[in-house]
Amino acid sequence: MAKHIWTEAEEGEIRRHFAAGLSHREIAIAMGHSKFSVTSKLERLGLRRVDPVSTNPPRRPELQRAGKVTLPPLASLGGS
Repeated sequence: MAKHIWTEAEEGEIRRHFAAGLSHREIAIAMGHSKFSVTSKLERLGLRRVDPVSTNPPRRPELQRAGKVTLPPLASLGGS
């Protein structure tokens, strides 16, 4: 398959769709390109959405140590 050469008009269109909050899939459908093509172009244009979940530090201190979770012993949890 031949590599698609993006025109200036298409670059403007992909930027507008991105700014409007469309997903990569939605942009691909609207523009008639594959999702991979759209994702690759957005990355080359430096357009990324920050995932608010991954940018927040863990709330529990034990989750901050090397990404490991320390669970309390079952006996300390109570219950039957």
